Amino acid sequence: MLPNETLGNGAPKTCEDCGVKLVPKVLYTCAYYIGTECDCGPYSRESEYFKKREDAQKVLDGMIYGRVEKAVDLSDTHDMKKMPPRIGGKDLE
Repeated sequence: MLPNETLGNGAPKTCEDCGVKLVPKVLYTCAYYIGTECDCGPYSRESEYFKKREDAQKVLDGMIYGRVEKAVDLSDTHDMKKMPPRIGGKDLE
């Protein structure tokens, strides 16, 4: 990941072109992912891709409520029980 590529890595919190506040949410292209969008279109991808919307939503919920430090790569395993430990050892469930 490059510096300033994601919100967690220093990217602007507001689109410099249209002024929309960038808020992470579950988006979809070829698969589900956590990202941001503005009036200009998709802005950033904050996670890896997920086969199921529910998996992406669980990771997003963990990001919002502080249960995970950052999105994790679930591209090889879409089983939430195989995810690495959370901050403080708390599961997403």
